[in-house]
Amino acid sequence: RIENERREREEQERLVLADFASDFDDGRLGETVTTLLRIDLAQSPAFTVLEPAQMGPVLRRMQRDPSEPVTYEVALEAARREGLKAIVAGELVQAGPSIVVSARIVAAATGEVMVAVRETAADAGELPERVDRLSAQLRERVGESLRTIQGDPPLEEVTTASLRALETYAQADRANNLGDELRAVALLEEALAEDSTFAMAHRKLGILLQNAGIEPERSARAFTRAYELRDRLTDRERWLAEAAYLAYVEDDADAATDRYESLLEAYPTDRVALNNLALAYRGMGRDDEAIALYRRSIDTGGAPATTYANAVPALYATGDTAAARATLEAFREAYPGNPAAEDLRASLLSAVFDYRGAEAGARAVVEGSRGTPGEGG
Repeated sequence: RIENERREREEQERLVLADFASDFDDGRLGETVTTLLRIDLAQSPAFTVLEPAQMGPVLRRMQRDPSEPVTYEVALEAARREGLKAIVAGELVQAGPSIVVSARIVAAATGEVMVAVRETAADAGELPERVDRLSAQLRERVGESLRTIQGDPPLEEVTTASLRALETYAQADRANNLGDELRAVALLEEALAEDSTFAMAHRKLGILLQNAGIEPERSARAFTRAYELRDRLTDRERWLAEAAYLAYVEDDADAATDRYESLLEAYPTDRVALNNLALAYRGMGRDDEAIALYRRSIDTGGAPATTYANAVPALYATGDTAAARATLEAFREAYPGNPAAEDLRASLLSAVFDYRGAEAGARAVVEGSRGTPGEGG
């Protein structure tokens, strides 16, 4: 029964509840109504509202104080960052001696109001009863409304106050996964123009330049800037910034490895740490451990293109040709058109003396290549 209840909670849609706006000066009545509605909405089997403890990390990544009110605008941005479909927002309005309490379900991506309900209380003492009725109406109507909203994937959990910078960073990640590193670099530059303190954008820029083998001084500056900003980051981001700086600026592979290992103890499925620690292990001759990390990342789902590009030659080097081919095909399926996949395919064909196939593949790479396969993430 406990397992069934856990699974049901995981399958529920998640919503952000904005703090109720209020005509009343001290704001306490708005806080009270927000709390009452949160309690009531928790009874819904169709959706769940993020608790304050769940909102805290999101707000910190937005560089907002978690103790401050979650306004309508903040709730919308938080939902977009988390890939949630909608928010619940509401307000209290004085109407003579009465209080009008209203609430609405708003699509996070578009701002469209999907459901709107309203109740009127004769005075503050009547508010709990009216909030109960309001909540019942919402719970009755929200399930169907959520099914009509197209959900977006969550954006990466990285610290920046700028939603535009975060969205541009996500575009850069997609471009890099498609093998277009030049576009990825340009997009990261756009993100940094929006937020010059965006540490993970600095780190990623350093990685792409490092992978491409160009502008080493600029790459070092990017890693250094991310490292300088580490005290304002989450633990995960701080470990990534430190590891990149130690590996590429200080040339201290052992210390960088320690950071990635610490990160994976806390976040076992972190795709960047899995890839980069595997790279470090390969550099130490620990190939079996490296391959285990690559497989763990791919099996978890959502592995970046660079993980596949690094895993294929690692598997081939250990003599596991069948696994190398299977991983290559998985790479081509996950990221169709990525030039690194075609480059690896040509290499594997050449290794088994299929020179005609290798030549055709190499020509495709030359015609479509836009980046350097593999390496750090």
